[in-house]
Amino acid sequence: MPSPPDPSPAVDAVVASGFDGAVVHVGTALPAEAVVVHVRRLVREGGRVHLAPAPDPTPSIFPAWSRAQVDLEAAEAWRAAAHAALEGAGFEVADDDAPEGSVAILDRNAPVDSVARHLEGGRAVALVRPETGTGGVGVLALADLRQARAALPVLARVVPGGDVHLLTLQQVPHGTAKDLREVLGWNGGLHLHAVGGGLTEAPAGVARLLDTLALDLLVTPTSTTWSLRPMLMLTTDWAADLLFVPGGPSLGELRLRWAAFASVPLARGTQIACVQVDPAGLVWMPPDGPCAVVEAGTVRATTTLTGGRAVVSPDVAAAPWGLASDPEVGPDSLQVVAHPVRRDGAPVALVPVDLDPGLVARAHGEGRRVWAVALQPCDPDAVRARLGVDAVLLAGSVLDDGAPRDVPAAAHAVVFDRVARALRAEGYPIALSVNPIGGSGFLHVRPEDLAALAPDALENAVRAASVPVTRGSLGDALRLRCGAVSTSAASLAWLSDSRAARQATLRLIDGATTRLRFQTFMWEDDTVGRAFADALARAGARGVDVQVLVDSLWSQHRSLARDNPVLSALDEAQGVQVRAWHPVQGVSDLKRRNHRKLVVADDDRALVHGRNVADHYFTSPDEVVLTPSTDQDGVPWVDLSTEVTGPVVACVAAAFDGAWVEAEGTPGPAVAAGPRTGVPLWWIAHTSLRDTHTLDALRELFARARHRIRIVNTFALQHELQHALVDALRRGVAVEVVTGHVRPRHQGGQVPFPGSPGRDFATEIIHGRWDVLAGAGATVVACAQPARPHWHADVGAILPHVHAKAVTIDGQLAAVGSFNVDISSAYWESEVMMVVADPERVGALDGWIGGMLDLGVRFDPHDPTWQHHAAQRSWISEHWPAIIS
Repeated sequence: MPSPPDPSPAVDAVVASGFDGAVVHVGTALPAEAVVVHVRRLVREGGRVHLAPAPDPTPSIFPAWSRAQVDLEAAEAWRAAAHAALEGAGFEVADDDAPEGSVAILDRNAPVDSVARHLEGGRAVALVRPETGTGGVGVLALADLRQARAALPVLARVVPGGDVHLLTLQQVPHGTAKDLREVLGWNGGLHLHAVGGGLTEAPAGVARLLDTLALDLLVTPTSTTWSLRPMLMLTTDWAADLLFVPGGPSLGELRLRWAAFASVPLARGTQIACVQVDPAGLVWMPPDGPCAVVEAGTVRATTTLTGGRAVVSPDVAAAPWGLASDPEVGPDSLQVVAHPVRRDGAPVALVPVDLDPGLVARAHGEGRRVWAVALQPCDPDAVRARLGVDAVLLAGSVLDDGAPRDVPAAAHAVVFDRVARALRAEGYPIALSVNPIGGSGFLHVRPEDLAALAPDALENAVRAASVPVTRGSLGDALRLRCGAVSTSAASLAWLSDSRAARQATLRLIDGATTRLRFQTFMWEDDTVGRAFADALARAGARGVDVQVLVDSLWSQHRSLARDNPVLSALDEAQGVQVRAWHPVQGVSDLKRRNHRKLVVADDDRALVHGRNVADHYFTSPDEVVLTPSTDQDGVPWVDLSTEVTGPVVACVAAAFDGAWVEAEGTPGPAVAAGPRTGVPLWWIAHTSLRDTHTLDALRELFARARHRIRIVNTFALQHELQHALVDALRRGVAVEVVTGHVRPRHQGGQVPFPGSPGRDFATEIIHGRWDVLAGAGATVVACAQPARPHWHADVGAILPHVHAKAVTIDGQLAAVGSFNVDISSAYWESEVMMVVADPERVGALDGWIGGMLDLGVRFDPHDPTWQHHAAQRSWISEHWPAIIS
């Protein structure tokens, strides 16, 4: 593209470039002098001009012949005058056709067929008036930036470096004029003008702008399809010459306008998000496929658009960018232009897209930038116009969540807060979040409270809550995104053997001298359930303050007219208090549960369990005799507990105390943490429908993996984590998974133990989620245990249920606790997690997982049997309601 002259000349005065020639076919409608003016405006100096011959007269009735003869003589006289005038102006006039790169100059009243014929031949067509002027140049791009892009090559010839006015229907144009200039690579001035109204009001709106802006040349990219005729009809009353450019989209294509959300450069990459909007304002997903990021008129990067989203490296999208739908043609298929948000600059307020515009104005406050957050795809241009915000962000593209289908509607406020936390963890200066819930480091205000706050009070509250952002380390990310507490353990032991875990729990209870906190999700009336209850009653009898907290629904205590007899008896014991967390009051309470399992003794020793209180959680395979008739619950499960001492015990106790108060218990004195020593770790507590701390911790760990991720879990992997693990595989990270069978099987996995077929169904759903990873290259195995000598000979090796929750990253980091990888643990159920950063102890846990990987039955994507099962469970696993989790 030529460099702009300085200063920019009037468009008809100095032509530094232009078409190579012209075909002029205007009959006698224009004086020869006017022809010269139009040619000079469009054709380079010295270019070749072909004056189209007048039509041959057709013999017919004598009067018609006479009129034709007169017309022919007038045309020849006009042709001679135009020939002389053009040569006098320095143009070459030729009898044969004009060269390639010519423009056809026709009268404004030229037939549609004549216009179409030239356009189909790849030639631009100028429809000119007898009047000539020296006004400005405009581009008509009513609904789509593809039109503006198609006009640029012509504008580069006709007005190199000059000012151009872009006329669009958009209330808020696609980005600022500066963004458009950068993306399109236009060196001259670019001015954006909203026509206003809808498509039916557009012709009158364009006519007004032509007069107001004194434009007398309007470049109009168009197709040569059926849309040309209505386009010509729309332009009848426009007081400007029209320059039609071939190759623009048809009116049918323009029905779907592209719109882009602001891109957010993140450390892991930048996700760009787009939608298509129809004339009724309905939002649609753009077609999936390859696309290109355009900057300065060139392709900067190629990527793939899936579900309206594409990922590029952070530096690519750090400047205003355009999205081109066809990487082969690049900028010529430009669909939309958007701009990124920036970390530097004024503090930021986040508001929901449905907030009242008056409240948005209050959120701006003392110079804050305001970004609207959309939880679902919408028209970002319409949101910007209605709210007057600086940017519109799509929550899913900030979180890179893979557009999951299993996030509950009840969690919308939580998702909004996730966006705020994620942005702060990336260094964006979030100062205010207009949302019912929120985290530390910024002020969160409910919309109704924002309306009531006086401006001075709001600003004082923002300043008081704002904390400078530090980012980069894993600890920073876990603190900012997950509310993690950096602490340590004086000692830490993995208890993968169920008998050892049972003995450790009883030892902790029996050794307590002052206070016991005991929390679990399920409590069965069986051998282990009664043994633990007896131990706790003995502790109370010897003067220990015993507090027992159970989930009301899953321990079947004080919900749905049920009481657990073991817990009812324990509640009557001396020195023991039993509380049921959140008795069921309505349907939503069935999912909003407390899934934590903790024991704290004397404020200095603790257990963090994956195990509930029942025989199959706390019994080792070596302690039972299995036969083909053993009930499914008589088969021991694989599980994990962690025993700790030291400063982290204060965190475990605080998690219990918070839930105890929620269950209407009276809190005891807080535990002092003491100086950090020993094993470094982070403590993370997630509260039901208040945050997603354990989910975000897993996302951080997966994103930081460089070599290997190992996971032990048998729950329906939520879609977001599935997306993150597939992304890790694409980065070259090995993903290795140990899962189980909810209904255990024997004879090498061929035969299920007697029990509920519903558990087989659950296994199919769970394995279907892991199938996706196996198909993407992960190692996925079903845990297997070899036969014991004391088992019945017909049992053989078994495939047990795996209830353990463990993740290791590169053999250096481990996450353990009560959390699962399903949607319930992510949103509905309160959980706890410890992230351990000790290579020696993580190595021991990693080795335990490695042993199970070696013995397990592998999901083999190349095995026809596996392919058959995977095909059967694919749909149900993908679409089954989240309640199954």
